Amino acid sequence: IQMNQYCDAIPWFTEYVDSMTAKQEIMQEPNQRASVISTAQNLAICLNNCKQFDAAYGVYKKVLTFEPENIDALIGVARYQQQSGREAGDSARVAREAKNEKASVDWQNVRDVRFDTARVALKKAFELSPDNADVAAEYGLMAAILQKYDEAKVAFVRATELDPTQVDHWTSLGDCNLQLKSWADAAAA
Repeated sequence: IQMNQYCDAIPWFTEYVDSMTAKQEIMQEPNQRASVISTAQNLAICLNNCKQFDAAYGVYKKVLTFEPENIDALIGVARYQQQSGREAGDSARVAREAKNEKASVDWQNVRDVRFDTARVALKKAFELSPDNADVAAEYGLMAAILQKYDEAKVAFVRATELDPTQVDHWTSLGDCNLQLKSWADAAAA
């Protein structure tokens, strides 16, 4: 990894993670589990750098089976689902342009499910790490896309508190307030 040879590291990390996670006695001992989880996160980094996103997603899900509150894995799952949702949204647009309404609706539904999965993972990450402005902003964005403006507003309020110089956070907060017809709050943001 230190030499940026991510793809070369994958087989070694995979073998280690697979063998260690199969051993219940290892995964029940906190220090050993932490070491395995750390290696699993390195594996996910390698997989993402080698554009093996589906495999990285599988690693994040495996990490969450052992540590359901692992922030990095929650964010990894969310980002995978966000990308899958964007791809489904692109497919919906193509179907709409081709006048295939059924396919467009089907792809839009897939998009919404993927974005909602990302929102749920980011909400949990936000609750576990309320001082992370990036997580707050990502969570707010997913909530806003899904028209859950009350949730989005909470996230963007926190993001503006944590990083008051980030104009996008204020704009997003203002947009949420507009959707909620909270005109004074929208103007203030």
